[in-house]
Order: sequence, then C-alpha cells, then structure tokens
Amino acid sequence: MRRLIFAALALNFVAACQTGTTELTEEQKASIAAEVNAVHAEFWNAWREAEVDEVMAYYLDSPSFGFSHVGEMIRSFSEFEELVQSAFAIVESQTITITDTHTTVLSPNVVCVMDRGVYAFTDTAGVTGPEAGFASTIIWILHNAEWKVQHAHTSEDAAEAS
Repeated sequence: MRRLIFAALALNFVAACQTGTTELTEEQKASIAAEVNAVHAEFWNAWREAEVDEVMAYYLDSPSFGFSHVGEMIRSFSEFEELVQSAFAIVESQTITITDTHTTVLSPNVVCVMDRGVYAFTDTAGVTGPEAGFASTIIWILHNAEWKVQHAHTSEDAAEAS
C-alpha cells in the first residue's frame, strides 16, 4: 500500500512539473496583435519625427539584438544606435506611408510585423528627397511588460516606389 501511495504521489509531482502547451485562442491572438499594432504605429511615428532617442527607445538593448538592411548585418544595439544617429544627423523628418502590413502572433511574448511602404526624408536644409519603397520585418518581444524590437530587417522595394 505504501508503494502505491508513493507511486501516486510521484506521478502527481511529475505531472505538476510538466509545462503547459496551451494554444492561444483567436481572441487572445487578436488582443495581442492589437496591442502590438498600436505600439508599432507609435514606432513609425517616432521614425517620422527622426528623433534618435525616441526611435531607440523602441529597440531592446540586449546582446541578442539584431538588424539587417540590404545585406548588412548589425549585431549590437550600440552599432545600430550609431547608424541611426549618423543617418539622422542630416534628417529633419520623414514621410512614411505603410501600404501593406501583416501581423503574426507567434506566442504570447513574440509577434512578427511585416510592412511594405514608401518613404522620403526632408533634410536639415529643408530639401525633400525622392520617394523610395521599402519592406520591413520586425520581431517584437514582450520585455519587462513593454513591447520591444528584438530583431528587424529592412530592404529597398522598387515595386513600392512611385
């Protein structure tokens, strides 16, 4: 009898230690997507204003941060921040129009947003450059109760340019 009780207790302990693998409901996915899409819209507004500190606040400063653009891979937050500071040194503002977006909730803490659109920047002398097309993929993660960009990719998209 004692062995049976011990075996039952051991099985209950093992079962309690198993991780749950519950699937998100469509309602949960929609709620997470709406939350991330709101942050994502604010993210693009920061890029439109061309404010380095505002833009960089959306990115996760971590050793696993990554960004790629037109074949160049940046593997550190500080290197990416230098790139943004350098670019924004001559940019006053940008017009950014998203023409297509797709959000995929991968887990409760990871969301992928893909965008296509067009942009043009106005430099510090007030001259607006030509419109160019772009595509981006941004991986948002929930970090300390805030959505942050963990990985991002952008590329030129000639099909989007007018």
